Amino acid sequence: MVASRGVGHFCGCAACMGKALADPVQQTAAIPGDTTSTATIAIGGTVVGSLDNGSDQDWYRVDLVAGQHYVFTLSGTGGTPLTDPYLELRSSTGQLLSIDDDGAPGASSILDSLMRFTAVTTGTYYINARAFDAATTGNGYTLTANTGAPQNPLDTLELGLTVSQQNITVYFATTSDTVQGQTPVQNWTAAERASAMAALQTFANVTNLTFAETSTQAGARFVLSLSTLGTNVLGQFGTSGGVGYGQFAPTASGWTTAGLAPGGLGFVTLIHEFGHGLGLAHPHEDGQDVQIMQGVVDNFGSYGTFSLNQGVFTTMTYNDGWPGGPAGSAPSNNYGSQMTPMALDIALLQQKYGVNTTFRAGADTYALQNTNTGGTGYLGIWDTGGIDTMTYSGTRDATLDLRPATLLNQVGGGGYVSFASGIFGGFTIAAGVVIENATGGSGADTITGNSAANRLTGNGGNDVLEGGAGADTLIGGLGSDNYGVDAAGDVVTESLDEGFDTVYSSIDYTLGANLEGLNLIGGAINGYGNALANAMVGNGLNNLLSGFEGDDVLTGGAGDDILQGGAGNDIMFGGLGSDSYGVDTSGDAIGENAGEGFDAVYSTGDYTLGANLEQLNLLGAAVNGFGNSLANSMFGNDLANYLGGGAGDDVITGGGGNDIIEGSTGNDIMFGGLGSDSYGVDTSGDAIGENVGEGFDAVYSTGDYTLGANLEQLNLIGTAVNGFGNSLANSMFGNDLANYLGGGDGDDVLTGGAGNDILEGNSGNDIMFGGLGSDSYGVDSSGDAIGENVGEGFDAVYSTASYTLGANLEQLNLIGAATEGYGNGLANAIFGNALANILNGGTGDDVLSGGAGNDTFLFLPGTGHDVVSDFVAGGTDDRVDLSAYAGTGITYTLTQTGADAVFNFSNGDQIVLVGVNSASLVQSGDFWG
Repeated sequence: MVASRGVGHFCGCAACMGKALADPVQQTAAIPGDTTSTATIAIGGTVVGSLDNGSDQDWYRVDLVAGQHYVFTLSGTGGTPLTDPYLELRSSTGQLLSIDDDGAPGASSILDSLMRFTAVTTGTYYINARAFDAATTGNGYTLTANTGAPQNPLDTLELGLTVSQQNITVYFATTSDTVQGQTPVQNWTAAERASAMAALQTFANVTNLTFAETSTQAGARFVLSLSTLGTNVLGQFGTSGGVGYGQFAPTASGWTTAGLAPGGLGFVTLIHEFGHGLGLAHPHEDGQDVQIMQGVVDNFGSYGTFSLNQGVFTTMTYNDGWPGGPAGSAPSNNYGSQMTPMALDIALLQQKYGVNTTFRAGADTYALQNTNTGGTGYLGIWDTGGIDTMTYSGTRDATLDLRPATLLNQVGGGGYVSFASGIFGGFTIAAGVVIENATGGSGADTITGNSAANRLTGNGGNDVLEGGAGADTLIGGLGSDNYGVDAAGDVVTESLDEGFDTVYSSIDYTLGANLEGLNLIGGAINGYGNALANAMVGNGLNNLLSGFEGDDVLTGGAGDDILQGGAGNDIMFGGLGSDSYGVDTSGDAIGENAGEGFDAVYSTGDYTLGANLEQLNLLGAAVNGFGNSLANSMFGNDLANYLGGGAGDDVITGGGGNDIIEGSTGNDIMFGGLGSDSYGVDTSGDAIGENVGEGFDAVYSTGDYTLGANLEQLNLIGTAVNGFGNSLANSMFGNDLANYLGGGDGDDVLTGGAGNDILEGNSGNDIMFGGLGSDSYGVDSSGDAIGENVGEGFDAVYSTASYTLGANLEQLNLIGAATEGYGNGLANAIFGNALANILNGGTGDDVLSGGAGNDTFLFLPGTGHDVVSDFVAGGTDDRVDLSAYAGTGITYTLTQTGADAVFNFSNGDQIVLVGVNSASLVQSGDFWG
């Protein structure tokens, strides 16, 4: 047995005198012995090669995958086979990761090598085929690389020896005895014998072995002597003729009264050597059918890939205690070592000698030590029944872990260490043992359960309680505690004012009373808060987080999450993924970053989309919704909503109700839905969708616009000039500019507003109001009607049918098939077309122009002073009709005034034919032509 504190002492037991694990001098040969080598071996492949000499090394590149298990063998083959093959596995940079000297089962040579290795990382490694040392003879080898079963840690402890007797007698040799030709240097004291028997009892506690002291050497199964051993050798154990001979150095380190107490170096030396006597090997040495533990490359300080080569997991190591733990190795030989066989030892011993099924069968309590003193050390718990409890009652931060050893080549294979911070002692739990309950102290404890229904109590401090499988009861106590929940039957208990307590759940979970935080982990989907101000965090799945009452902070994480703050002023962060937010108060706030998906808000109140939010849905009593600069998707409810898209190419849907929808800048798509909706249009790229029977819908456009299907009203605003209707009965309104309004089909109502507008009702019986400004009207049916007020400009009608100017209209233009035009009491300007028109100005001083065609200018008494601007005389072209004056007693004269022919009437009327020579006029009754 080595001296435990890393001073370089070697075990001298005859059964375990293996070879030293020293790196040889590397020598370059045909295949380089370093990372420059390009030689390869594939998984499933075989390489046959030879070494140039005993110091040669052949490095082969091999690609491994994390988590995969591999088996490598190196055998001496060929005409001059390598007599002692030696395998190394190295990293891509050449770091030594694992070794094997012997251990190939059933090999023709017991020195052939077999290595099992589980890759931790994916990548390129190097297999080194070499000889044990320069004295090795032969050079031919065969190297294989395959997938296979992982290394069993117990195989690294198997010495290949089993004691045949179950009842082992023990003899303590005296200076009067001769033991294997030697005389002990001193007698055993009563205290030393008691320590030795106590050490042997630790084996009886876990197996079906018994140990009894005998007074005679003859017939004894174990003969124990105090002897002078080699330098720094604490003890050794060998077997001869079926008898185990143990020798111990009474002057060596730790062989003191304190050191021979449990936890001391002397006591663990006894356990270690008795382990050899019962067939246990060092994990750092190998032989036939025995493997070196993966990752162990030296006797001292090399703990293995999964840190299993430590005393806290196996007493057969040279690394006593827990040197790889937070506190390292104990500074004294009087405490800090193993007090029993540990979990890996117990499992192999029970395979050899059966299981003690009665040890600690009651309700036992295992109390963690709180001081570094004699009796403090590491205990491997073997417990066969009862409701058991692990406790700690001190103020240090403690770890209480109820999980048993898995016996696998992984972390936890040798168990999980329970300990108080700074104390060189604690527990691991053997495979198959169930400890049900654990209670912490006043520090920040970490308590982990197992597969049973555990009761874990943190008491004071900020504790972490992880129940594991099973329906667990978790009680945090004072402090801000964290709970791990993984079963529906887990119950978390917190009292009022006991800190900010958080649950980490791998299942759907609802926070109970007095719990503030929830973190979903693993496969958990849904999380629900309580009435407190909760902090809730999702995982990478599509989570539902619902805060309920309280001012909550919800963080979705990755995934398409649904976050509902509930009552209270909540803060929500969706994270990656396309998230949905439920907002119900004006105090709710949402945080989203750029590039984190398409995120939607469902709000029961008026809402403005914040940065990096793409969609808004109004719910409940919400009325108004406002977008942002992104391409938003917005949905109203059944109320009369206002939806403003903001910048961006938005899609806005009003739903039921009389909605106002404004896309704002960008090329927006708007759907009003049911109800009489109003649309704000500001770019030519805006589009509106309305279905039949969805109300009377209006468009307010800042640019020229044509009403689409199922839209009834158009309002030109801003700088818009032109508006066009559709086949419905449209209502159209201009602005203060000179607008053009074209109603299209349908009985339209057109209102020009201020400005010199052009209003065309088109087909249908249209009503047109020009408003302020000199407006122009297009009339195409007798059912068209025009409304003008006094003082609203000089207004003109362009009619495709015979037409009489209504009130406050000043001009008439006959177009198309129209033949007759009649003025009103104003000073009208009436223009015919190319047809044979009948034009009458009515009262007022009118100007009539017949245009092409043989026109008739009809005058009535009271016509005023009228002018015909384009009369063609000669009797066969235009005519002046004065038949209305006949019989009235009104007389007239025809004179030439300058270039014009003038009719002057006795009642004051006057008709001027511009540019006509009165001598060219031909009278025919009451007609002049």
